[in-house]
Order: sequence, then C-alpha cells, then structure tokens
Amino acid sequence: MNRNRNIDFDIYKGIACWLVIWGHTIQYCYAGGQEFYENLVFRFIYGFHMPFFMIISGYLFCASCHRYDLRVVLRKQIQHIAYPLIIWNGINFLCKLVYEAGTVHSLVDFVKSMYRSFTGLWFLWSILIISVLVAGVYYRTAAPVQRGAGYLTVFVILILLPAKIEPCKTMNIWMYPYFLTGFLLFEKKDAIHQLKSGKQNIVKYMSVALYPVLLHFFHYEDYIYTSGVNLFGAEYGFTRQLQIDIYRWILGYSGILFIVVVLQLLFQKARVKDALFRLFGNLGQITLQVYIIQRILLEEIFGRICKLTVSYGGGVNLITGNMYLYNLILTPMIGLAHLVVIYKLVWWIKKHKRLNHYLFGEVSLYGKET
Repeated sequence: MNRNRNIDFDIYKGIACWLVIWGHTIQYCYAGGQEFYENLVFRFIYGFHMPFFMIISGYLFCASCHRYDLRVVLRKQIQHIAYPLIIWNGINFLCKLVYEAGTVHSLVDFVKSMYRSFTGLWFLWSILIISVLVAGVYYRTAAPVQRGAGYLTVFVILILLPAKIEPCKTMNIWMYPYFLTGFLLFEKKDAIHQLKSGKQNIVKYMSVALYPVLLHFFHYEDYIYTSGVNLFGAEYGFTRQLQIDIYRWILGYSGILFIVVVLQLLFQKARVKDALFRLFGNLGQITLQVYIIQRILLEEIFGRICKLTVSYGGGVNLITGNMYLYNLILTPMIGLAHLVVIYKLVWWIKKHKRLNHYLFGEVSLYGKET
C-alpha cells in the first residue's frame, strides 16, 4: 500500500466502480428488456452508487482546491476529464458512423449523431461542469454567506440552462447536491470523524436501517432515467414529480451513509481493511479508466451480443431464468470477467506513458488524495 494516500477513498471508489460494472452487467444481460428496473440487486446498486461516486469526487476536488490556485485546478480538470471526454467520445462517434451508417441520411442526422456521441460518458461531463462552476464560486467569494448564495445560484443556473448547451442537463441537476455535499464535507471533516469515532452509534445504526427501508419503495418511476427531474411538464404531474425528486435524493444520501457506515465498521479490523484494500484499492485508483473502457466492452460490445443472442434464440433469454442464480452467480461472474480484462488493459496502457497521456490524461483524477 502507498500510505501517502488515504486508502479509505481508494476502497470506496473501488467498491463503487465494481457496483457500476455489476449493475451494467445486470442491465445488459436483459438484452434490451426493461425488467432490470425491478431487479432487487439492481435497485440496491442504483439507489446510491453514482451519488456515492459524486460525493467522493466533490470531497477530493475540494482537497485539490485547497492545494492549488484556480488556474491550476481548471487546467487539471481539462487535462484529466475534458481531454479523455473528447478522445473517447470521438472514438465512439467514429464507431457509430460505421454501425449506424444506414440511419444517417442528411446533415441533420449527422449532427444529431455527433451530439449524442459527444455527450456520452455523462458522469464525467457532470463532474467537469459542476466542478468548474463550484470552483468559480469557491475562488471568487470568501464570506460563508456569499459562498452559500453562490452555490445556490449555481444550482439555479444548472436548472435554467437550455439542454442544448448543457450536456447531460438532467444528470447535472441530480448530481449537483451530492458533489456539493462532498465538497463541503472536506471543510467540515469533523462530521466524518464523528461517524468514525464511535460516538454517534445511534446515528450509525439508524442510517444502516434507513436505506433498506427506503429501498422498499424504489421502483420504475423513481429512477432518474425514467422520470428525470423536471417539475414542469412532467409525465407524473408537478406534485408527484416533486415527491420523486425529493425521495430520490434522500435515498441516495441514505445509501451513501449505509455503505460508509458498514465499511467503517469493517475498517475497525485492520486485517479486514487490508483485505478490502487488496480487493478494491488498486481498482479505486483507476476508476476513470475503468468507467471509460467498460462503456465500450460492456455496454457496447457485450450489450449487442446479448441482444443478438436473444434475437436468434427466438426471444428467449435463458440467463434471466433463475433470479437467484442470475443475481448471485452469473452476473457477478460475467462482471468480474469484464473487470479482469479491463483492469489488465488499463495497466498495460499505464506502462506506455505517451499512450496513457493521450488516452487518459494522467493516472489520478485529482492528484494524490488526502
């Protein structure tokens, strides 16, 4: 272990990264069907895994803001996020031109295909957009009240900006509170230390119990992908959409508390913590690379193979026949196989510094975590 890093965050990010792989495996094994939205394991993962990633990103970004000036921070964001976005979404666009050649009949179709391709990897877009706006407030204001007003203004801006000029608008609105929470937690570390110290046991155990209870009510219309966040013109009406939005944010926070408290309880045993680091720590150091490559191998290639298999099999999906076998053995094994391939590919690229620089910027998204 590199003890100069905070290995807690490597473990957190590694587990969150594994949940992304597992969740996508569950989704794409359904071969285009929508039944995965009610899959119990999928619901457990999707209730909190991307908010968990975003709150960690906000925390580490604030650490970077404390070390560097605005110009350096913006340069790092461009190098580590914007650059890979352009490269990999460009690759995705070229691939789409090949396998969607029959659907591009005009310049308008070409532009639409380009826009869809370059707004891919939505999580990286959200980190880039939100972090730049939050950094603008952090560096330009000093008084707590002014900063608070600035952060609220950023949220309003994200809501009001037209979707055509704001990539992944819906996701940005959803993710912003989590990113800001992580950002502010870095400056309020006492809250984390209290959870780790054992002095707030009631809060710990209540948070562990809350997520499973809330998860019971998490269904198809509660996903960000199905209902969005727009209160006006929403399919479910203003009141119902407001309830969904509030419930979804609370569910995300409770899920984050759930996983953090459980892990911190496990971390009390040094051997368990070391074992978790060996399983997830190295993975937690390359989450950007894994997130990008899984989009090609898992979402694009494997997803298409699943659709073709079901199509040639007369619409019968043999994999999803037994839910216990599917959730606890098949999808973890398929996800693990993808992860091994991705992991080896990433570390092979890391050995070639020039290639690694062109494809991923640098190894770490925010430098050394603290």
